[in-house]
Amino acid sequence: MKLSDICQANAHFAAQQHSGLVCVFAGATSGIGAATLEKLATLLHAPTFYVIGRSEIRFSDQRSRLEQLSPECNIFFLEAELSLLAHVDHVARKILAAERKVDILCMSPGLIPLNGPECMH
Repeated sequence: MKLSDICQANAHFAAQQHSGLVCVFAGATSGIGAATLEKLATLLHAPTFYVIGRSEIRFSDQRSRLEQLSPECNIFFLEAELSLLAHVDHVARKILAAERKVDILCMSPGLIPLNGPECMH
């Protein structure tokens, strides 16, 4: 696919007057997930974003950027370690208690080391 095709598809999507969509982002505090979240903040009208990550404090700068890009967005940060199924269940229950549906689900959490556990110092 050509970059021009992708840009055209994004422009078509942005022109469709999406309003009030509920979006869940697992792993959107950096990298591809964060870039996707920021782009959708500019394309959607009055979205609700649930961002699942390890640290709400580390997310605070990104939250400020999102609120500048889209002042009408609602952002809820759910602190969780997604490698623990109990945490996944907990955040899923919180979202289910608050919403009828999820329109967009973006999952891009961390990485899984293929050569066993790795420590970074």
